[in-house]
Amino acid sequence: MGARVSSRIRSERIVVLGASGYVGTATVHALAESAGRTSVVAVVRDPSSEKAQAAFGKLSGVEVVAGDMGAPESLEAGLAGATRAFIVVPGHHERTQLALNALDAVKRAGVRSVLMLSVCTAEREDTIFGSQFAPIEAAVKASGLDYTIMRLPMFMDNNYGHAASVKGQKALYGPVPAAMTHNPIAVADVGAAAAALLTKPRSFRNRTVTISTPPTAFGDELAAAMSAAVGTDVSYVEVPYEAAKEAFMGMGMPEWQVDGILELFKSIAAGEPELNVPGNFLEIVGRDPMTLREWVAANAAAFKGE
Repeated sequence: MGARVSSRIRSERIVVLGASGYVGTATVHALAESAGRTSVVAVVRDPSSEKAQAAFGKLSGVEVVAGDMGAPESLEAGLAGATRAFIVVPGHHERTQLALNALDAVKRAGVRSVLMLSVCTAEREDTIFGSQFAPIEAAVKASGLDYTIMRLPMFMDNNYGHAASVKGQKALYGPVPAAMTHNPIAVADVGAAAAALLTKPRSFRNRTVTISTPPTAFGDELAAAMSAAVGTDVSYVEVPYEAAKEAFMGMGMPEWQVDGILELFKSIAAGEPELNVPGNFLEIVGRDPMTLREWVAANAAAFKGE
């Protein structure tokens, strides 16, 4: 009996589609640390790229395979023999179709369980991100597969974008009133939650979960955390949405994505509930998520110096 159980456990094969992005990389690393005898496959467009090699080259027990959601047939090799798959929906203007391509490939491959990335505003079809993810969630629920939908809020890691202004001006800039709250999450914690959902899928079968922190003040808490981390006062300065858009566009972000982010900011400013959901992280991972102050303290070096 024991040998048969061991054989079954060894046969588990978890595939992460779209593994080279922040969420995919964090998930693969978390799986590599926790999956034990389960095999892990990271599907990326170019396994030989410097990005893929830097992300996965030193990980043991991880197979890196070529595959592109834009060419669904290319996903077949990576999905062969898979028992579970995580579809990491990319930050692309055609991501609805890319996710649906990946879901079809998962079904054709006979994979029995899928984890799908989504966003907290998926039910807001009047928004850019909501209109992209609502059809994805509907397709997953209608797929006939065992599924978990994992909704995400804004990432704490986006705060790296404040590094230059914190170093040079001791200031943070944003269009949201400082005291309004939201529920950001660290990318590393997203990876931990995804790995937990992939390794114990029956506990969250056919559920939609949210991975987030308890609500925290958008500007006030971030300014306080930055001040403590760098050892000097850092202020939060509210700016017009037009100025925020100009800054994001200046970073090279596509306009559709900038407009989607600004919609999130407006939702936070309006106190809408989607971005204040405490979430299921503790239930899934068995510990509390990293707080904003803890994230800033852990990454303080990025915000110090000239």
